[in-house]
Amino acid sequence: MTGMAPEDVFELTGVADPRLSPDGHTVAYVVAAVDAKANDYRGAIWLAPADGAAISVAGYRDSRWHPIHRMPATVLEILQEDGVYTNLYFGKNLLEKVPQDLYKQDWWYRTTFKAPAGESFTLEFPGINYRAEIWLNGQKIADSKQVVGMYAAHEFNVTPWIKRGARNVLAVKVTPERIHVQ
Repeated sequence: MTGMAPEDVFELTGVADPRLSPDGHTVAYVVAAVDAKANDYRGAIWLAPADGAAISVAGYRDSRWHPIHRMPATVLEILQEDGVYTNLYFGKNLLEKVPQDLYKQDWWYRTTFKAPAGESFTLEFPGINYRAEIWLNGQKIADSKQVVGMYAAHEFNVTPWIKRGARNVLAVKVTPERIHVQ
């Protein structure tokens, strides 16, 4: 086995700064490498599909996501609490400062929790508007055909996917109602 030579560093590639697209379907990230001949760094933006399998595992970096302080909450409420939109109900701010297509986008919610020892586990969603995909620890629990309706309650036995006494990751992709006019 041989060690690493100083010039081997030029072969290393770094991946950084993942960002989820507004529709929740794609992750953009930067791939950087050293260009030895130019004595400079070269970076490129790469795109990859974002799905619940990737978002609902412990290694996924969500540090740039907006924190959710309590549920239930609307997307607009979360963005306001995080300082993205201020003074929403002053003058015409709600109309002029907030993109009017904000309500047409898919949004991801993600949380982690430690599951206690137990025999069975149920996830309860008392009201999702309008469709959702639910992922737990990299496994799809329900898709948007199973979770549909305006504030309809949904309940899922997730016992087979729970990691007892360990960190679990739940990711929920919420899709608003879309009216298709033909």
